[in-house]
Amino acid sequence: MKKIVSVSLGSSSRDHAYTTELLGEKFEISRVGTDGDVNKMVELFKKLDPEVSAFGMGGGDIYLRPGNKTYVLREPYKWSKAAPTKPVCDGAYFKAVMEPLVIHNLFQQGFLKKDMKVLVMTAVDRYFLAKAFADEGCRCVFGDMPFSLGIPLGVTGLGTIRFLGTTLLPIITKLPYHWLYPLGSSQEKMKNKPNRFFAWADVVAGDLHYIRKNMPWDMKGKIICTNTTTKKNLDEFKERGVKAVVTFTPDMNGRTFGANVLEAVFASILGKSPKETTEKEYQDLIGKLGIQKPNIVML
Repeated sequence: MKKIVSVSLGSSSRDHAYTTELLGEKFEISRVGTDGDVNKMVELFKKLDPEVSAFGMGGGDIYLRPGNKTYVLREPYKWSKAAPTKPVCDGAYFKAVMEPLVIHNLFQQGFLKKDMKVLVMTAVDRYFLAKAFADEGCRCVFGDMPFSLGIPLGVTGLGTIRFLGTTLLPIITKLPYHWLYPLGSSQEKMKNKPNRFFAWADVVAGDLHYIRKNMPWDMKGKIICTNTTTKKNLDEFKERGVKAVVTFTPDMNGRTFGANVLEAVFASILGKSPKETTEKEYQDLIGKLGIQKPNIVML
């Protein structure tokens, strides 16, 4: 049996375990939250290394890929090196392939349509998701400046995202990670205030915690495209009037795991690190596992 453990800086209240069979082999997949405790994350990487086939890193991006360049975040990269022998996967390479496949599938089905207004919460870390919406003819706003930097200006072009990546990421990647992303109990805080970017959008896509933190009470008729959803999250969206939630990974016994988990599963099957895995290898394995179709939950 292969054992996959996602060690997350998020809340332990979101922990989950799941056993399944993939390509004739059993997998034990689990998520362990550390409530924002970096030292606990590091210790778990060290302690569990002999037991696991591969790790996921939840709540922490190691790599950002806004276009053809890859940037390494200093702190998460350092934490990942605590695992002496096993790969630690943040999902960046898997997302770059999986998320566009799901989005294009949604358009082929007619579930999403050209000219829809799409808010992508942050395009620097989900560039290929943002590009998929743009390629399908959607009117897009990328929320990197208002939601990550606190500057109330939406970005509408991928060229600007690439420029921001080139100019700002060499600095941002060296900042303390908790400045950039909500950790532990802070993930549970929600502003619930009117927001003009959310009000404008038909579709809101990106990281679940960024969406939850910033979304207003009124989300009537909107479609959410995200991941790592729990039943509690679906109930929250329904309460606010969300029409449907689409996740990029399949439901696993009442929860959708993050891209870091699936990337770790793929690493264990292919026997190579995410950076060494080609786009075609990802696409072929996604096809073999039959997970390219979106998971749609109507609320």
